[in-house]
Amino acid sequence: MNQHQELALGFLTMAESYRKSAHYLTRSVDENLLTLRTSAPIDQLYAHSLELSLKAGLLLAGCETSQLRSYEHNILKMYDSLAEGTEAGLIRTAERNTRAKWRSFLREARDTYRLKFTDLGLDPNSDLSEFGVYDNATIGGEIPIPRDQIIWLSKRHAYNGSLFRYHETRLDSRQQISAFGLSTDVVRLSSSFLGEELETLIRRCLK
Repeated sequence: MNQHQELALGFLTMAESYRKSAHYLTRSVDENLLTLRTSAPIDQLYAHSLELSLKAGLLLAGCETSQLRSYEHNILKMYDSLAEGTEAGLIRTAERNTRAKWRSFLREARDTYRLKFTDLGLDPNSDLSEFGVYDNATIGGEIPIPRDQIIWLSKRHAYNGSLFRYHETRLDSRQQISAFGLSTDVVRLSSSFLGEELETLIRRCLK
């Protein structure tokens, strides 16, 4: 293993720790074990995790450490550079696998939600779309696009030292999925799915 590969592995180790910390905090908030007045700490952990994974990918693609510094915290620039470089397959595969995870997550939630209506005597094979029980084709058309969440994170993570670290009063919004009884933060779950996929794929290349 050369110096670039060793550094990339170090980045991945840190990325995994940041991602798991973000996941733990998210779960603690969702289960009312922890109250946060702002989502910034969780967003910062996910953003930094992705930044480290992407830098590991860029090292794998031959990027020099001096070049890495020029990206600063611009996750989108890193993401697009990796997508257009010699290791473009990493991004394509990570995106495909992330969308597959979203598909499974939403279908499972739909199937659980459907039981509420079938328990009332409705035919489980009937069209229940009027009750918000959508078919696979509809779900497939609404699956979040990973790069959109990278854009959202990057705009805030790269701005003025990171809006996740330094407070600035401003209006903001984030994508949520409210279907099948869910209230799911798209940025967080996409970041978790995508980060895990990038870590796995890059580690595989480093072996």
